[in-house]
Amino acid sequence: MTPDAGSPGDWTSFGARMRMARRAARFTQPQLAERAGLSRSSICNIENGRQYPPLGDMYAIAAKLDVDPVWLATGRASTAGVVAPRVPAAFLQEITACATALAEVTSTLRTVTRALHAALDIAQEPLVPRRSSPHA
Repeated sequence: MTPDAGSPGDWTSFGARMRMARRAARFTQPQLAERAGLSRSSICNIENGRQYPPLGDMYAIAAKLDVDPVWLATGRASTAGVVAPRVPAAFLQEITACATALAEVTSTLRTVTRALHAALDIAQEPLVPRRSSPHA
């Protein structure tokens, strides 16, 4: 029996949760495949919603990703407090630092863009004033 499309346990959502947990664990698809005893193509197919793993494989994947297998399958926690994969604090700090750096780069790009627009506006002004047309 397979889950219905759009239900919490549908294949696509399962794959999306698995991909999210894999990335949070900082595993590549080949690394997870090796650790869970599956092929890389199986991991890829599961993440892309083309394949649903047998129950034993699902438990192996959940164990290697350190997530609740019920959450992985359904999107719901089997016990209170287990809602999503655990994200390492170092990863969260790195993301925060990247977001701060990105904000600084964005601000600098806005300043440069304004300066370029101003320079282009000056460059487009005619050097000699235009005469008015006698036909006007």
